[in-house]
Amino acid sequence: MSNFLSFDYPYSSTLNPRLYKIIKENLIDTGKGGAHLTDYFLHKKNIKDVDVLMEWIKNLIPQVAYDIAKGDEYNGVGFDINAFTIQESWGIHYNEGESVIKHNHFPYTLAFCYYVNTPKGSSPTILGGKRINPPAGQLIFFQGHIYHEVLKSKVDGRCVIAGLILYEPNK
Repeated sequence: MSNFLSFDYPYSSTLNPRLYKIIKENLIDTGKGGAHLTDYFLHKKNIKDVDVLMEWIKNLIPQVAYDIAKGDEYNGVGFDINAFTIQESWGIHYNEGESVIKHNHFPYTLAFCYYVNTPKGSSPTILGGKRINPPAGQLIFFQGHIYHEVLKSKVDGRCVIAGLILYEPNK
């Protein structure tokens, strides 16, 4: 496995413009590096379009856990693949000159990033030291301890929804 697993949302051309508007309307903070953020509970606000995306993400988590563990069958990975929950999610909007500093999300098990808008010239995501340029409509999952950053944007309008997943057995 590379540093991440990726999936393409099949209805991104319809959903992404609405998600972009939702994120822009809910920006409340500035992160380290200057990018603008929503709060960390976007998935708990009962926003229909966000809920649609989160349901798709939730349905992918068991497969992601299985692929990371490299099990031979779902019950052979040594843990409950259905015991993962999305704990936090937030929107990030970047204008020219804005970035996100290098960081990780330990002790969270998994992290994800869904690319809502990636205008030509958007900065790459640096994940585990490797540059990646996912297009709008792509979702990546990676382990929470992996360092990542976004370099200063050269354009306005780069936009993502990020989130954190925790393993909670016996809950």
